[in-house]
Amino acid sequence: MTFNNALDEDVLNESPTSRWPRQFLDVGSGCGRVTLNVILPNVPDDVEKIVGVDICENMVSYARQNNSHPRIVYEKLDIRGDVSEFLELYGPFDRIYGFNSLNRVKEQSKAWNNMAKLLKPGGECLLFYSAWYSTPDVWRALALKERWSGFAEYEEEQAGSKDRGGKGPGLSDRPRFRSPRGNPPGSGALVDGDEKGRGGAPG
Repeated sequence: MTFNNALDEDVLNESPTSRWPRQFLDVGSGCGRVTLNVILPNVPDDVEKIVGVDICENMVSYARQNNSHPRIVYEKLDIRGDVSEFLELYGPFDRIYGFNSLNRVKEQSKAWNNMAKLLKPGGECLLFYSAWYSTPDVWRALALKERWSGFAEYEEEQAGSKDRGGKGPGLSDRPRFRSPRGNPPGSGALVDGDEKGRGGAPG
C-alpha cells in the first residue's frame, strides 16, 4: 500500500474499536509537517493530544516554531532508548504513527519493543516506510565526488545495500557530510541518519 493509497482509503481515520483514541504518537516527526498537515486533519475532534517525537533536538525546535498547534506537542525522544520517563510523563497511546522514520533506525528491534510499550492494550500502529529505496546510491555517488569527498564520513555498518545481498540499503549505507568544523557546508545542522539535520545536504 502506498502512502497516497493509505490516505485515499482513510486508513488514518478508521478504527476497528468502538471508541476513538484520545492520544496519538508520531514517531520520527522531524520538522512536524506530516504531524500538522497529514495526521492532525485526519483525527477526530475528541483526540486530545498528538505527541510528535524525534531524536534530533534541532528538528524538535524547528517543529515547535514552525508547525505548532494547540493539540500537538513535540518532544525529543530516541525510540531505541529508555522510554520509561516518557511513558510516565504522557502515559500510553491509543495509536502510533511512523512515516518514513523506521527505515532510518539501525536497531529496529529496540524501536519495535518500545513502541509496544507505548501502546495501550488493543492500541493501533500505522507505519509507512520503504523496504528498499535508491537514495543511498545517490549519497554514495555524491560522497565520491571530489567536491564533497573531504566532507564525507562513509559508514557501511548495516547489511542491506544492493552490493551486499540485494536486501535494500540500511541506515548506514550513506555518507555523513561534515565541514572541518563539524557542520555540513552551508548549514549548522548535521546530515546524519540519526540526527536528520535540515538544510545541510549538498546540492
